[in-house]
Amino acid sequence: FVTDNVSAREASVAEKTALETVADAAMPYLPSGLARPQFYRATGDGTLRLAFQQLTATEANAALVTLADITSVLRADGERWDTITYSLLNRTMQFLPVLLDARAELISTSVNGEPVRADEESRDGKVVKLVPLIQTKPGQRALEVRLVCRFRADKAAGAKFDDPELPGLSIERTTWTVWT
Repeated sequence: FVTDNVSAREASVAEKTALETVADAAMPYLPSGLARPQFYRATGDGTLRLAFQQLTATEANAALVTLADITSVLRADGERWDTITYSLLNRTMQFLPVLLDARAELISTSVNGEPVRADEESRDGKVVKLVPLIQTKPGQRALEVRLVCRFRADKAAGAKFDDPELPGLSIERTTWTVWT
């Protein structure tokens, strides 16, 4: 005989006596359209008891940053300009939070080549830039989020080469190019 679980729950064998599991080739007839069949043969008077367990949904990442590509240009006048490009798969986030160095001045932001206006909010005494995002569906291409920032000559001297922090997100890979 055949059992077929077409429910959203997981089925497992709780008790099996006088039954053996067989391949589908041992069945004299198979109905079409079986979803998850299991095949058995009785070897005497026996029982088959199935247990069903409700599967729990797990929460996926709100967004996944696959690449952070940073290019820094050190100018002769002492200024430093950074272009930061994130490849981002966005599932549920409305804004990308970016914590820049306190000495950095955000010059421009764009998402997929379209200019956007970054808002800001204060978190734990630090200013976090909020870049508006578009949601992507599974299989869709990643968003390209680009930030251009400037460190003025008087502030660039003390600035470290630290990549911006994305609170609540991790970055899979970072590349950094420095031009002098």
